Amino acid sequence: MRDRLITCTVCTRFDGADFLTRMKGKTVMFVGDSLGRNQWESLVCLLHAAAPQSPAQLVSADPLYTYKFLVCYVHMYHAACMIIQRLSEEIN
Repeated sequence: MRDRLITCTVCTRFDGADFLTRMKGKTVMFVGDSLGRNQWESLVCLLHAAAPQSPAQLVSADPLYTYKFLVCYVHMYHAACMIIQRLSEEIN
């Protein structure tokens, strides 16, 4: 039983080229702290690996970071204190 390969019909590998095609003319936005930034960086790396010859540009102006691909934008808004601010609003 251990040696059997488990296949998953739901899970597929991420296809960066397909993602860029589907997101043509659209924007992806991440909002969060360092964990959100790590997810943003991972997506940017996957997309860049899928289209290494595609022109791309990183525009950073803290707290907003934007990676411009030829067909779409991927933004990251760094908001480290979102949870603390929300809790203080609920208390007051």
